[in-house]
Amino acid sequence: MRRSWSVSENGTVESPQWKPTVDAALDAMLAGPRPVDLMSAFALPVALQVIGDLLGVPQEGAEALHVLSRTVGSRASSREEATAALMALDDVFLRLVEDNLREPGDTLIGRVVTEQVATGKLSPPDAASLFHALYYAGHGPSAYMFGLGTLALLIHPEQLAKFRQMEDPAAITAAVQELLRFVNVSHLAR
Repeated sequence: MRRSWSVSENGTVESPQWKPTVDAALDAMLAGPRPVDLMSAFALPVALQVIGDLLGVPQEGAEALHVLSRTVGSRASSREEATAALMALDDVFLRLVEDNLREPGDTLIGRVVTEQVATGKLSPPDAASLFHALYYAGHGPSAYMFGLGTLALLIHPEQLAKFRQMEDPAAITAAVQELLRFVNVSHLAR
């Protein structure tokens, strides 16, 4: 499904369709078996949906793309497995570029293809590589930040209590930004 989105004056991406995505994932998680795996039941599905919507990646194959991405990035993957997964991902994103050359969507892929690829400023394989990198970087770190942020609030119940009492949208935004500074997946690379 292709959806529109916009960037606000402060640089944040705004799209009202993600609230139902989050609500549906929370409802499914709460209705599922206990104990729940936050990452597989909530964080990963939401992150895949959001980056897929932004880029214009059909949701039907989102989980398969995640498996391919995980194979590429896993130390447990053999060189052959990682190479095959990388080639498969490149093929998927090249097809998306080609599809958007024929019929541009109101997505990041559609916009870049229209403005850069169709005008000859960027080749289709280079655009496919760009989108592959954005997809890879856009779903994993986002999902891990959901998990780490939740864990941080559970470890610090006094902060969770303060967060739950907030009603001012600006205060909530500031608290989320502080949480993003406090726990960051880039710390895991050290």
